[in-house]
Amino acid sequence: MKPIYFLLLIAGVYTYGQKNNANNYFINTEIAIGKKIESEDGFPNTDFLTSYWISLGTYNKTKNAEWVHLLKHPKTGISFGVVDFHNSGQIGYSFSLMPFIELPVHHNKKWLLYTGLGASYFNKANNNNRAITTDITWAFKTAVNYTFLTTNTIKYKAGITFLHNSNGHTNLPNLGVNSFLGSVNAELNYGSKAKKHGYYTKDSITYKKSNYPFLTYSFGIGENTFSEVYNHKKEVYTASITYGKIYNNTFRLGIGFFYRFYEHYYDYIKSNDDVVVSKYPKYKSNPFWNASNLALFLKGELVLNHVGIDFQLGANLHKPLFKIEYLIYDGYTAIRNTDEGPKVITEFGNLDFEYELKKIVTGRIGLNYYLLNTSKKPKNNIFLGLHINTKLDQADFSELTIGITHNLN
Repeated sequence: MKPIYFLLLIAGVYTYGQKNNANNYFINTEIAIGKKIESEDGFPNTDFLTSYWISLGTYNKTKNAEWVHLLKHPKTGISFGVVDFHNSGQIGYSFSLMPFIELPVHHNKKWLLYTGLGASYFNKANNNNRAITTDITWAFKTAVNYTFLTTNTIKYKAGITFLHNSNGHTNLPNLGVNSFLGSVNAELNYGSKAKKHGYYTKDSITYKKSNYPFLTYSFGIGENTFSEVYNHKKEVYTASITYGKIYNNTFRLGIGFFYRFYEHYYDYIKSNDDVVVSKYPKYKSNPFWNASNLALFLKGELVLNHVGIDFQLGANLHKPLFKIEYLIYDGYTAIRNTDEGPKVITEFGNLDFEYELKKIVTGRIGLNYYLLNTSKKPKNNIFLGLHINTKLDQADFSELTIGITHNLN
Protein backbone atom coordinates (compact mmCIF):
# COMPACT_ATOMS: atom_id res chain seq x y z
CA MET A 1 0.00 0.00 0.00
CA LYS A 2 1.57 3.29 -1.07
CA PRO A 3 1.80 5.94 1.67
CA ILE A 4 -0.18 8.49 -0.35
CA TYR A 5 -3.35 6.36 -0.34
CA PHE A 6 -3.28 5.91 3.42
CA LEU A 7 -2.60 9.62 3.92
CA LEU A 8 -5.61 10.51 1.77
CA LEU A 9 -7.72 8.34 4.08
CA ILE A 10 -6.18 9.90 7.18
CA ALA A 11 -6.69 13.39 5.74
CA GLY A 12 -10.40 12.83 5.28
CA VAL A 13 -11.20 11.15 8.58
CA TYR A 14 -8.81 13.43 10.50
CA THR A 15 -10.48 16.59 9.25
CA TYR A 16 -13.94 15.16 9.94
CA GLY A 17 -12.93 13.86 13.35
CA GLN A 18 -11.58 17.22 14.49
CA LYS A 19 -14.43 19.45 13.42
CA ASN A 20 -16.51 18.76 16.53
CA ASN A 21 -13.58 19.82 18.70
CA ALA A 22 -13.01 23.22 17.16
CA ASN A 23 -14.91 26.47 16.75
CA ASN A 24 -12.20 28.39 14.95
CA TYR A 25 -10.35 27.54 11.74
CA PHE A 26 -7.41 28.90 9.79
CA ILE A 27 -5.63 28.86 6.45
CA ASN A 28 -1.84 29.19 6.53
CA THR A 29 0.22 30.05 3.46
CA GLU A 30 4.00 29.62 3.48
CA ILE A 31 6.93 30.24 1.18
CA ALA A 32 10.35 28.86 2.05
CA ILE A 33 13.75 29.08 0.35
CA GLY A 34 16.69 26.89 1.26
CA LYS A 35 19.38 24.41 0.29
CA LYS A 36 19.58 20.65 -0.03
CA ILE A 37 22.07 19.05 2.35
CA GLU A 38 24.77 17.18 0.46
CA SER A 39 24.89 13.57 1.68
CA GLU A 40 26.62 11.33 -0.88
CA ASP A 41 27.56 11.61 -4.53
CA GLY A 42 24.94 10.85 -7.12
CA PHE A 43 22.29 13.54 -6.66
CA PRO A 44 21.99 16.19 -9.38
CA ASN A 45 23.21 19.67 -8.49
CA THR A 46 20.76 22.24 -7.17
CA ASP A 47 21.76 25.79 -6.32
CA PHE A 48 18.74 26.26 -4.04
CA LEU A 49 15.14 25.12 -3.75
CA THR A 50 11.83 26.87 -3.16
CA SER A 51 8.78 25.41 -1.44
CA TYR A 52 5.19 26.62 -1.31
CA TRP A 53 2.70 25.34 1.28
CA ILE A 54 -0.93 25.80 2.17
CA SER A 55 -2.33 24.35 5.38
CA LEU A 56 -5.94 23.96 6.45
CA GLY A 57 -6.47 23.48 10.16
CA THR A 58 -8.31 24.09 13.38
CA TYR A 59 -7.38 25.80 16.65
CA ASN A 60 -9.14 23.17 18.82
CA LYS A 61 -10.63 25.80 21.13
CA THR A 62 -13.33 23.64 22.73
CA LYS A 63 -12.42 21.58 25.80
CA ASN A 64 -14.23 18.27 25.22
CA ALA A 65 -11.00 16.37 24.50
CA GLU A 66 -8.39 15.78 27.18
CA TRP A 67 -5.43 15.93 24.77
CA VAL A 68 -6.45 19.46 23.74
CA HIS A 69 -6.16 20.56 27.35
CA LEU A 70 -2.89 18.72 28.03
CA LEU A 71 -1.12 19.96 24.89
CA LYS A 72 -2.14 23.60 25.46
CA HIS A 73 -4.58 23.78 22.53
CA PRO A 74 -2.41 22.62 19.61
CA LYS A 75 -3.32 23.35 16.02
CA THR A 76 -4.03 20.33 13.82
CA GLY A 77 -4.80 19.96 10.13
CA ILE A 78 -3.57 19.01 6.69
CA SER A 79 -0.67 20.57 4.74
CA PHE A 80 -0.22 20.55 0.95
CA GLY A 81 3.17 21.51 -0.45
CA VAL A 82 5.11 21.91 -3.70
CA VAL A 83 8.92 21.94 -3.80
CA ASP A 84 10.75 23.32 -6.83
CA PHE A 85 14.34 21.99 -6.95
CA HIS A 86 15.25 24.38 -9.81
CA ASN A 87 16.51 21.50 -11.93
CA SER A 88 13.51 20.59 -14.08
CA GLY A 89 15.44 18.25 -16.36
CA GLN A 90 16.73 15.84 -13.70
CA ILE A 91 14.68 16.36 -10.52
CA GLY A 92 11.58 18.38 -11.27
CA TYR A 93 9.03 18.96 -8.52
CA SER A 94 7.69 17.19 -5.46
CA PHE A 95 4.06 17.40 -4.31
CA SER A 96 3.41 16.59 -0.65
CA LEU A 97 0.42 15.80 1.55
CA MET A 98 0.74 15.43 5.32
CA PRO A 99 -1.34 15.68 8.50
CA PHE A 100 0.35 17.98 11.01
CA ILE A 101 0.27 19.20 14.59
CA GLU A 102 1.65 22.56 15.77
CA LEU A 103 2.34 22.99 19.48
CA PRO A 104 3.18 26.05 21.55
CA VAL A 105 6.67 25.78 23.02
CA HIS A 106 5.94 25.41 26.74
CA HIS A 107 3.62 28.32 27.68
CA ASN A 108 5.05 30.72 25.14
CA LYS A 109 2.39 31.84 22.67
CA LYS A 110 4.77 33.12 20.00
CA TRP A 111 7.13 30.15 19.57
CA LEU A 112 5.55 27.15 17.84
CA LEU A 113 6.81 23.68 16.95
CA TYR A 114 5.36 22.17 13.72
CA THR A 115 5.60 18.44 12.90
CA GLY A 116 4.10 16.68 9.87
CA LEU A 117 4.41 13.16 8.47
CA GLY A 118 3.03 12.15 5.08
CA ALA A 119 3.90 11.32 1.50
CA SER A 120 5.30 13.05 -1.59
CA TYR A 121 5.06 12.52 -5.34
CA PHE A 122 8.18 13.26 -7.45
CA ASN A 123 7.52 13.85 -11.15
CA LYS A 124 11.14 13.10 -12.24
CA ALA A 125 12.14 10.15 -10.04
CA ASN A 126 14.75 7.84 -11.61
CA ASN A 127 17.67 5.58 -10.72
CA ASN A 128 20.25 8.03 -12.04
CA ASN A 129 20.16 10.53 -9.18
CA ARG A 130 20.58 7.88 -6.43
CA ALA A 131 18.52 9.91 -3.97
CA ILE A 132 14.92 9.70 -5.22
CA THR A 133 14.34 6.58 -7.31
CA THR A 134 10.57 6.11 -6.80
CA ASP A 135 7.79 8.53 -7.62
CA ILE A 136 6.08 8.08 -4.22
CA THR A 137 8.15 8.68 -1.09
CA TRP A 138 7.73 9.27 2.61
CA ALA A 139 7.74 12.94 3.62
CA PHE A 140 8.67 14.44 6.98
CA LYS A 141 8.59 18.12 7.87
CA THR A 142 9.46 19.84 11.12
CA ALA A 143 9.76 23.57 11.78
CA VAL A 144 10.21 26.10 14.55
CA ASN A 145 8.13 29.22 13.88
CA TYR A 146 8.04 32.60 15.62
CA THR A 147 4.99 34.90 15.49
CA PHE A 148 6.39 38.38 14.95
CA LEU A 149 3.18 40.27 14.11
CA THR A 150 -0.48 39.70 15.00
CA THR A 151 -3.57 41.54 13.73
CA ASN A 152 -7.26 40.84 14.32
CA THR A 153 -7.37 38.16 11.63
CA ILE A 154 -3.80 37.43 10.47
CA LYS A 155 -0.66 36.13 12.18
CA TYR A 156 2.70 36.60 10.46
CA LYS A 157 5.42 34.05 11.31
CA ALA A 158 9.01 33.36 10.36
CA GLY A 159 10.70 30.02 10.85
CA ILE A 160 13.38 27.45 10.12
CA THR A 161 12.22 24.25 8.38
CA PHE A 162 13.72 20.79 7.86
CA LEU A 163 12.37 18.56 5.05
CA HIS A 164 13.11 14.89 4.45
CA ASN A 165 12.07 12.51 1.64
CA SER A 166 12.93 8.83 1.11
CA ASN A 167 11.15 5.76 -0.23
CA GLY A 168 11.45 3.56 2.86
CA HIS A 169 13.96 1.12 1.32
CA THR A 170 11.50 -0.12 -1.33
CA ASN A 171 13.96 0.65 -4.14
CA LEU A 172 17.72 1.21 -4.19
CA PRO A 173 19.63 3.45 -4.28
CA ASN A 174 17.74 5.43 -1.63
CA LEU A 175 19.97 8.18 -0.25
CA GLY A 176 16.99 10.44 0.36
CA VAL A 177 16.80 14.23 0.23
CA ASN A 178 17.33 16.43 3.29
CA SER A 179 16.88 20.20 3.12
CA PHE A 180 17.00 23.21 5.43
CA LEU A 181 14.89 26.26 4.57
CA GLY A 182 13.95 29.65 5.94
CA SER A 183 10.22 30.40 5.78
CA VAL A 184 7.66 33.17 6.06
CA ASN A 185 4.01 32.37 6.94
CA ALA A 186 0.72 34.23 6.90
CA GLU A 187 -2.02 32.59 8.98
CA LEU A 188 -5.58 33.78 8.31
CA ASN A 189 -8.14 33.22 11.09
CA TYR A 190 -11.74 32.65 10.17
CA GLY A 191 -14.87 31.33 11.87
CA SER A 192 -17.41 32.74 14.27
CA LYS A 193 -14.97 33.36 17.11
CA ALA A 194 -11.75 34.54 15.46
CA LYS A 195 -9.86 36.74 17.92
CA LYS A 196 -6.64 38.70 17.93
CA HIS A 197 -4.83 36.25 20.17
CA GLY A 198 -6.03 33.15 18.35
CA TYR A 199 -6.59 29.90 20.17
CA TYR A 200 -5.07 30.50 23.61
CA THR A 201 -8.02 30.57 26.01
CA LYS A 202 -8.40 29.64 29.67
CA ASP A 203 -9.72 26.15 30.34
CA SER A 204 -13.18 25.90 31.83
CA ILE A 205 -12.89 22.14 32.53
CA THR A 206 -10.47 20.49 34.93
CA TYR A 207 -9.33 16.93 34.11
CA LYS A 208 -8.18 14.52 36.79
CA LYS A 209 -4.90 12.72 36.26
CA SER A 210 -5.39 9.12 35.25
CA ASN A 211 -3.53 6.04 34.06
CA TYR A 212 -4.54 2.49 33.32
CA PRO A 213 -2.90 -0.50 31.58
CA PHE A 214 -3.36 -1.59 27.98
CA LEU A 215 -2.40 -4.58 25.85
CA THR A 216 -1.96 -4.37 22.05
CA TYR A 217 -1.60 -7.07 19.41
CA SER A 218 -0.65 -6.10 15.85
CA PHE A 219 0.16 -7.82 12.57
CA GLY A 220 1.69 -6.24 9.50
CA ILE A 221 3.01 -6.73 6.02
CA GLY A 222 5.76 -4.59 4.59
CA GLU A 223 7.98 -4.26 1.54
CA ASN A 224 11.67 -3.68 1.04
CA THR A 225 14.55 -4.54 -1.25
CA PHE A 226 17.87 -6.27 -0.55
CA SER A 227 20.59 -4.67 -2.70
CA GLU A 228 21.05 -2.77 -5.96
CA VAL A 229 21.44 -6.08 -7.80
CA TYR A 230 18.54 -7.84 -6.04
CA ASN A 231 16.54 -4.64 -6.45
CA HIS A 232 12.93 -5.79 -6.43
CA LYS A 233 10.37 -5.59 -3.64
CA LYS A 234 9.59 -8.55 -1.41
CA GLU A 235 7.50 -8.87 1.72
CA VAL A 236 8.36 -8.54 5.39
CA TYR A 237 5.81 -10.16 7.74
CA THR A 238 5.51 -8.82 11.28
CA ALA A 239 3.77 -9.61 14.57
CA SER A 240 4.09 -7.76 17.87
CA ILE A 241 2.66 -7.52 21.38
CA THR A 242 2.87 -4.45 23.61
CA TYR A 243 2.00 -3.89 27.27
CA GLY A 244 1.95 -0.49 28.92
CA LYS A 245 -0.10 2.31 30.41
CA ILE A 246 -2.29 5.09 29.02
CA TYR A 247 -1.69 8.39 30.80
CA ASN A 248 -4.43 11.01 30.87
CA ASN A 249 -6.09 9.28 27.91
CA THR A 250 -3.47 10.90 25.65
CA PHE A 251 -0.06 9.26 26.04
CA ARG A 252 0.58 5.54 25.53
CA LEU A 253 3.87 4.30 26.95
CA GLY A 254 4.79 0.63 26.84
CA ILE A 255 7.28 -2.15 26.27
CA GLY A 256 6.90 -4.82 23.62
CA PHE A 257 8.31 -7.69 21.60
CA PHE A 258 8.16 -8.24 17.84
CA TYR A 259 8.88 -11.03 15.36
CA ARG A 260 9.65 -10.36 11.68
CA PHE A 261 10.27 -12.61 8.70
CA TYR A 262 12.16 -11.21 5.68
CA GLU A 263 11.41 -12.88 2.34
CA HIS A 264 14.57 -11.37 0.84
CA TYR A 265 16.73 -12.95 3.51
CA TYR A 266 15.08 -16.35 3.06
CA ASP A 267 15.34 -16.31 -0.75
CA TYR A 268 18.96 -15.14 -0.62
CA ILE A 269 19.91 -18.05 1.64
CA LYS A 270 18.09 -20.51 -0.63
CA SER A 271 19.63 -19.04 -3.81
CA ASN A 272 23.00 -20.77 -3.28
CA ASP A 273 24.80 -17.50 -3.90
CA ASP A 274 28.60 -17.84 -3.73
CA VAL A 275 28.72 -15.62 -0.65
CA VAL A 276 26.46 -17.95 1.33
CA VAL A 277 28.00 -21.17 0.03
CA SER A 278 31.65 -20.19 0.53
CA LYS A 279 31.62 -17.87 3.55
CA TYR A 280 28.40 -18.42 5.51
CA PRO A 281 27.21 -21.99 4.90
CA LYS A 282 25.87 -22.14 8.49
CA TYR A 283 22.87 -20.03 7.44
CA LYS A 284 21.68 -22.76 5.07
CA SER A 285 21.08 -25.20 7.93
CA ASN A 286 17.96 -23.29 9.06
CA PRO A 287 17.00 -20.65 6.47
CA PHE A 288 13.64 -19.79 8.06
CA TRP A 289 15.17 -19.03 11.45
CA ASN A 290 18.09 -17.12 9.95
CA ALA A 291 15.67 -14.99 7.89
CA SER A 292 13.86 -14.00 11.12
CA ASN A 293 14.25 -10.97 13.37
CA LEU A 294 13.34 -10.74 17.08
CA ALA A 295 13.56 -7.60 19.20
CA LEU A 296 12.42 -5.82 22.35
CA PHE A 297 11.21 -2.23 22.07
CA LEU A 298 9.87 0.80 23.93
CA LYS A 299 6.73 2.43 22.55
CA GLY A 300 5.41 5.96 22.80
CA GLU A 301 2.22 7.19 21.15
CA LEU A 302 0.40 10.50 21.17
CA VAL A 303 -3.31 9.76 20.74
CA LEU A 304 -5.61 12.48 19.34
CA ASN A 305 -9.17 11.11 19.16
CA HIS A 306 -9.01 8.73 16.16
CA VAL A 307 -5.39 9.41 15.17
CA GLY A 308 -2.23 8.21 16.92
CA ILE A 309 1.33 9.42 16.23
CA ASP A 310 3.43 6.34 16.97
CA PHE A 311 7.15 6.03 17.89
CA GLN A 312 9.22 2.96 18.77
CA LEU A 313 12.85 2.41 19.71
CA GLY A 314 14.22 -1.07 20.29
CA ALA A 315 17.12 -3.49 20.41
CA ASN A 316 17.49 -6.53 18.15
CA LEU A 317 17.95 -9.88 19.83
CA HIS A 318 18.27 -11.93 16.63
CA LYS A 319 18.86 -10.73 13.04
CA PRO A 320 21.74 -12.82 11.67
CA LEU A 321 21.45 -12.12 7.95
CA PHE A 322 21.77 -8.39 8.46
CA LYS A 323 25.54 -9.05 8.51
CA ILE A 324 25.49 -10.09 4.84
CA GLU A 325 23.12 -7.26 3.92
CA TYR A 326 25.48 -4.71 5.46
CA LEU A 327 28.61 -6.21 3.88
CA ILE A 328 26.94 -6.00 0.47
CA TYR A 329 25.60 -2.49 1.08
CA ASP A 330 28.98 -1.22 2.28
CA GLY A 331 30.81 -2.95 -0.55
CA TYR A 332 30.29 -3.39 -4.26
CA THR A 333 27.89 -5.66 -6.16
CA ALA A 334 27.46 -5.89 -9.93
CA ILE A 335 26.37 -8.27 -12.68
CA ARG A 336 29.16 -9.17 -15.12
CA ASN A 337 29.11 -11.29 -18.24
CA THR A 338 31.34 -14.35 -18.05
CA ASP A 339 31.89 -17.39 -20.24
CA GLU A 340 29.26 -19.11 -18.14
CA GLY A 341 26.77 -16.27 -18.59
CA PRO A 342 25.79 -13.30 -16.37
CA LYS A 343 27.18 -13.64 -12.85
CA VAL A 344 26.78 -11.59 -9.66
CA ILE A 345 30.15 -10.28 -8.47
CA THR A 346 30.29 -9.16 -4.83
CA GLU A 347 33.09 -7.36 -3.04
CA PHE A 348 32.35 -6.99 0.65
CA GLY A 349 32.66 -3.83 2.66
CA ASN A 350 33.70 -3.71 6.31
CA LEU A 351 31.91 -4.50 9.56
CA ASP A 352 32.68 -1.14 11.13
CA PHE A 353 31.24 0.74 14.12
CA GLU A 354 28.21 1.82 12.07
CA TYR A 355 27.40 -1.84 11.51
CA GLU A 356 27.59 -2.55 15.25
CA LEU A 357 25.02 0.19 15.89
CA LYS A 358 22.68 -0.77 13.06
CA LYS A 359 22.86 -4.42 14.09
CA ILE A 360 21.30 -3.50 17.44
CA VAL A 361 19.18 -0.35 17.12
CA THR A 362 15.76 -0.64 15.51
CA GLY A 363 13.21 2.17 15.20
CA ARG A 364 9.74 2.87 13.90
CA ILE A 365 7.56 5.93 13.24
CA GLY A 366 4.12 6.23 11.73
CA LEU A 367 0.42 6.96 12.05
CA ASN A 368 -2.43 4.84 13.43
CA TYR A 369 -6.12 5.35 12.75
CA TYR A 370 -8.44 4.02 15.46
CA LEU A 371 -11.92 2.85 14.50
CA LEU A 372 -13.48 4.14 17.74
CA ASN A 373 -12.87 7.55 19.29
CA THR A 374 -10.17 7.03 21.92
CA SER A 375 -11.49 9.90 24.06
CA LYS A 376 -14.47 7.66 24.91
CA LYS A 377 -12.09 5.05 26.37
CA PRO A 378 -13.50 1.99 24.56
CA LYS A 379 -12.67 -1.39 26.08
CA ASN A 380 -11.41 -2.70 22.72
CA ASN A 381 -10.37 -0.70 19.69
CA ILE A 382 -9.23 -1.80 16.22
CA PHE A 383 -6.66 0.29 14.36
CA LEU A 384 -4.99 0.52 10.97
CA GLY A 385 -1.47 1.91 10.70
CA LEU A 386 1.20 2.91 8.22
CA HIS A 387 4.81 2.96 9.46
CA ILE A 388 8.38 3.24 8.31
CA ASN A 389 10.77 0.94 10.15
CA THR A 390 14.44 1.79 10.53
CA LYS A 391 17.83 0.29 11.38
CA LEU A 392 19.36 3.13 13.37
CA ASP A 393 18.98 6.15 11.05
CA GLN A 394 18.45 4.18 7.81
CA ALA A 395 15.11 2.97 6.46
CA ASP A 396 14.46 -0.76 6.65
CA PHE A 397 10.96 -1.24 5.22
CA SER A 398 7.52 0.37 4.91
CA GLU A 399 4.65 -1.44 6.60
CA LEU A 400 0.86 -1.59 6.67
CA THR A 401 -0.39 -2.72 10.10
CA ILE A 402 -3.68 -3.89 11.59
CA GLY A 403 -4.14 -4.43 15.31
CA ILE A 404 -6.37 -4.40 18.33
CA THR A 405 -5.75 -2.67 21.66
CA HIS A 406 -7.42 -3.69 24.95
CA ASN A 407 -7.86 -1.28 27.83
CA LEU A 408 -7.26 -3.34 30.98
CA ASN A 409 -8.90 -0.89 33.35
